[in-house]
Amino acid sequence: MPAYTTATITPTHHQALLGWQRLHFPELKFLQEEYVREVRDVIELTNVAIVQTKIRNVSAADARTHVREIQDTGEARLGISVADLLFVPDVKFFRRRGAQEIVFQPYDVYGNLLAGGSEGYLDYLAKVLPDRYRATDEFKQYAEQLIGGQMMQSRYGW
Repeated sequence: MPAYTTATITPTHHQALLGWQRLHFPELKFLQEEYVREVRDVIELTNVAIVQTKIRNVSAADARTHVREIQDTGEARLGISVADLLFVPDVKFFRRRGAQEIVFQPYDVYGNLLAGGSEGYLDYLAKVLPDRYRATDEFKQYAEQLIGGQMMQSRYGW
C-alpha cells in the first residue's frame, strides 16, 4: 500500500488511469450503466408508490403509465405534477469525477451542454441544487475549482 495520498490529479495521469481501467477492468462501464439503471428503476417504483398514495385504488401498472406520461409531457395528470415526482438527473450532470470530457462541464439535469461559462453554470446550479447542499464546504470547493479551472480535490485521498 503506498504511503502517500493524491490531492489532485493531472489530466495526463487521469487519462492513464482511465486507460488502465479499460484494459484491466473492461466491465466497469457496464457495471456503472447497470447501477444507474437500477437507481432509475428504484426511483420509478417510488414514483409509482407516490401516485398510488395520491390516487386511491389505482393499479401499479396504471400508476406507472401516469408517471411516464407526466415525466414525458411535463404536464400534470389527475392532480399530480412533475414536482410531485422524484427525478434522476442525467449521468453527465454536476460531475466532479469521471471521464475528462464530462468532469466540470456545464451539463444540465437532462444532459444538455449549457453555454455561459463557469459563472453561468453556478447560476444554473443555484436553481436546481438544494440551498442546504450549496452551503456545504464540498460545494464551495467545487465552485472555487470550477471557476479556477482546477481538478477537483478528493476528500478521500484518491
